[in-house]
Formats: sequence, structure tokens, C-alpha cells
Amino acid sequence: MLSRTINIRSILKRFIALNQDLCNQLERCLPQARTKIFYLYQKYVLYMNLKHNQIVVDVGGGKSCPFAKYKDPKMRTKIIAVDVSSEEMENNHDVDEKRVANIIQGLPFENEEVDLIVSRSALDHFVINSKKVLKRNGYFIHLFPSRYAPFAIINMMLPKKTIEEIIIFVYSQKYGYLWIPSFQ
Repeated sequence: MLSRTINIRSILKRFIALNQDLCNQLERCLPQARTKIFYLYQKYVLYMNLKHNQIVVDVGGGKSCPFAKYKDPKMRTKIIAVDVSSEEMENNHDVDEKRVANIIQGLPFENEEVDLIVSRSALDHFVINSKKVLKRNGYFIHLFPSRYAPFAIINMMLPKKTIEEIIIFVYSQKYGYLWIPSFQ
């Protein structure tokens, strides 16, 4: 059994290295890959500094909030991380508050309580349930990869069981097992 586990790990390590190499090669051919999309995301989240006392919800808040460092303290904005895993948010000291919730079932906020809802790669899981908690004239700002992102192409080419085993191998030891299926 031990030799089988070592063999699987060896295969997965080679697959991941091949995946990274393929993505790097493919990225050079994609003009949109030259745009620093995460930089643009953080820039647009600065809407949080336009009005006083806003509530900003970072959906899938996890371990950190990449835009919290840009929060203007004079605006008294409150950033709330929402994630399905309390362990994932345990060391997230960037936000003002943390709420554990399954975003597929809805966001843990009252109607029209939130000024800005942001996410990174989680939009498809919660957009339907988000509208009611967003204030009138509130904003959605979301970063999510397209169907043609290099990792998404590879994901579509492999059997679902293989993808699941790779994710479990790569992330379970570090983050615990969390599997959200992709939809093409």
C-alpha cells in the first residue's frame, strides 16, 4: 500500500509540474494574460473608500483579504469575510468580522444590509442569493477565471475523478478537504 501511495504522489507531482509548464506556455499566447487581473480587482474594490460606513463582504474570505490594506480608516468601512470553513478564516486578521456560511444556500445578512460584495473565483456559487442582501445602488465586484483559462482547459480535459484526487492530494494536507465542483 505504501509503494502505491508513493507512486500516486510521484505521478501527481509530475502532472502538476507538467500542468504548470503547459499553463506558462499557453499564457504567452493569450493577449488577455498580460493584464494583471488581480491588480485590477484590488483597484476596483477601492469603491469601499467612496462612502462612509460601508459594509464590504469578501465572499470566500479564507486566509486573507488582499484589498484590506487599501481600506481608508477615516471612511469606517467594515470588511466581513464569509467562508464555508471557520478553519480557513482562523488566521485571517485582515478583516473586521468573520462569518461562516455556505454561500450556495445564501449569505448571512439582512435584506439590503451590504454595500459591496466581492469575490475571487466564487461568483457562480452565490450570485442568485446575493441580490437581496445588497443595498440599492450597491456594487458586485468579482474576479473569476474564464472557461478558457489554462487551468480550466486542463480541468475540462481530465476526468472529474482525476481532478478530485489531485485537489485532495494538493490541498487536503495543507487546508483540509474542501471540494467545490466546477461547472462548464
